[in-house]
Amino acid sequence: AATIMGQVRPMLRQTAWDHPHDPPSAILRAFESANRGLRIGAAGTAVVARLTESEHRDWTMTWTNAGHPAPILLLPDGRLELLLDHDALFGFSLTASTTRRDHRRDLPPGSTLFLYTDGLIERRGSDIDAGTEALARLLRRIHDRPVHELVNVAVDTLAALHSYWWRRVP
Repeated sequence: AATIMGQVRPMLRQTAWDHPHDPPSAILRAFESANRGLRIGAAGTAVVARLTESEHRDWTMTWTNAGHPAPILLLPDGRLELLLDHDALFGFSLTASTTRRDHRRDLPPGSTLFLYTDGLIERRGSDIDAGTEALARLLRRIHDRPVHELVNVAVDTLAALHSYWWRRVP
């Protein structure tokens, strides 16, 4: 699995490079086509996002989500928004004909976009929704810290929490 996923990142980057003006959904579809055609066998979740700055220096994110945990938008006042829109996972024969949709969200000045892997919020025997909520509660409490601290505190705190959950699972 690690070898396959090691091929996915550069393939996806190359696909994005080759399609600089296409929306994220088209980039993911092109990646999926290469994955099938080259018989790489990669399957899983992904978020492909593009950040665009306007002439007024406002930012917009356009994204497509293939079953990945929802990106979290931390607003300057501490509220957060889970960007829940998603489609099916990639790389499975049942999802090969899935329509990929693009979603768009303006990012207010001072916002932080928090992208993470399922490994941060999920462990065998644990509830992914509970993990997402634990991350959301934590981010609400520490939203005003610098980005590197947000990441460090989230990883350190949730790793300890998952370690506790792991020990409790029979």
